[in-house]
Amino acid sequence: MAIKALIVDDHAFFRQTLRSYLEGAGAAEVIGEAVDGCEALECVERLQPQIVIMDINMPRLNGIKAGEMIKKRTPNLPLILYTLNSPDLYLGRNDLHADACLSKERLFEELLTIIEKISIKSKEQEK
Repeated sequence: MAIKALIVDDHAFFRQTLRSYLEGAGAAEVIGEAVDGCEALECVERLQPQIVIMDINMPRLNGIKAGEMIKKRTPNLPLILYTLNSPDLYLGRNDLHADACLSKERLFEELLTIIEKISIKSKEQEK
């Protein structure tokens, strides 16, 4: 059974591409999409995903701030952030509450491996 994912990005085309990729690979069932951090907070509460995959740079409420708020409410919910910038700019920040921070350029190369690790970990915790 695929992990239930929420995708958060202000670009509809990228959300659709990421959804197709994850579902096509059988890595995740995308149960919701949000266009910014504000919508992400509402979707996390309403949909209860098992993982959130979110862009850092978005209008209204960015991924770092939204991620911090999500982790305060649901600390065990895996959060993967990605950015067009180098993820090295964000790693080590006290306000980065992500389980992983990836470059948007390498997202499709690295995401499946990270989701697989998170899925295995969550199955082990259920036992």
